[in-house]
Amino acid sequence: MISFLFLSSFAQAQEYFHFDSIAQNSTMFMKSSEIGINNLSTLQGTLASQQSLSTALRSTSVMLKSSALSEWTAYIAQESEKNTAKAEVFLTAYQTDYGNAYEKKALEYLKSYPNAQSCKSSPFGGSTCQGTDISPEIGKKLDQDTELVSIIDEINARIWPTPKLPTKEADVIKFTGTANYIQLDFFISKLFKKKIAGHHTWYAKSFSSLDPQSSSYKKDVDKLYDNFEKRLHDDQKSIEKSLKIVVKKMKKKDPRFQDFGFCGNPTQLGGCKGINITDDVFSALADNKKAVKIIQKAQ
Repeated sequence: MISFLFLSSFAQAQEYFHFDSIAQNSTMFMKSSEIGINNLSTLQGTLASQQSLSTALRSTSVMLKSSALSEWTAYIAQESEKNTAKAEVFLTAYQTDYGNAYEKKALEYLKSYPNAQSCKSSPFGGSTCQGTDISPEIGKKLDQDTELVSIIDEINARIWPTPKLPTKEADVIKFTGTANYIQLDFFISKLFKKKIAGHHTWYAKSFSSLDPQSSSYKKDVDKLYDNFEKRLHDDQKSIEKSLKIVVKKMKKKDPRFQDFGFCGNPTQLGGCKGINITDDVFSALADNKKAVKIIQKAQ
């Protein structure tokens, strides 16, 4: 009796499977997975870019104290959030349908191996089970299942979201004029990228630490935002201070320097009305030692 139980137990442990290994042994799964990963990477990149644009617009609108830009900022932030929400709905359905289809079929085929054990991978590599791995066999069966192939083909054929943000031309905020303009978000990214990002991180972290139930909550929020605005305004003042030095030197050489302002609307969101002279002004600033010194001191 003891010998029979021992042999029976040993026999039951002869077959095992890994769900991950089943997937890896399914040609259809691997190809579909590659398609999904590529599409997901593109979607995530687009959403991240939109969030960055929203953040850049928020910075410039605060710096320039423009009510029109502030309204545009709120609208863009709202549209960016909608795009993210729509993408999440799509991804949830995609991943659920995809996973359920494979899991359902895999479990059906595993019924033919009642003694097979579900085996976890060893943290040191290989398997924690001994015997015959039936994962490759199950993977091949999945590839040959016409019903599953049809379901996966439908999922792969789904049109992935291609989120877009609205665009419009904004008015130029006067510096020496408004006929020409410089992209303020470009100057920020080149001169104060790390510092400005730090302002936003600090604000978000500080805001999340406030207690909404506190009697001073509204006052605390207003105080925090005022501090956030001050930090951005200080950086804007540094940019303007350096530009004044550049204008003084360049106004006789290039009349455009006597008639330009700030564009707070990123190019990807429509830019501004007028002529973009961002590159020329930035080059002039970079070549001016006094202007560079002001920026370096403020960084």
